[in-house]
Amino acid sequence: MEENTKQQLLKEIQLAIELIEETRANSRLTKYDKKNIEIGLLKLSNIEQAVIRSIGDDLVSKLTDDVKELERLVVEIDKASDLLVCVAKQIGKVANLVNALNKALLAGVKLM
Repeated sequence: MEENTKQQLLKEIQLAIELIEETRANSRLTKYDKKNIEIGLLKLSNIEQAVIRSIGDDLVSKLTDDVKELERLVVEIDKASDLLVCVAKQIGKVANLVNALNKALLAGVKLM
């Protein structure tokens, strides 16, 4: 599923959840109605979590691919020129930060 589609799905889920939250307060709802909207809320929450996990997985994958390329580039820059050592160090810092972010994202995704 494309990123835009996932974002749109999340928006639609959030709108549905908001509507259910508003509707739950209606005193005219029967027990059957309340049960059904509670089940709907639970299912929507499950789908929302799955989409969020998928977005996180996609981000980790993309960041992992990009950081590998950055790390390769740092090695090439280091070898190529003494003038670019500062550039290589800064790119290396970014790569390290992205790796740390990936670890945090993976830990967060596993918790969901």
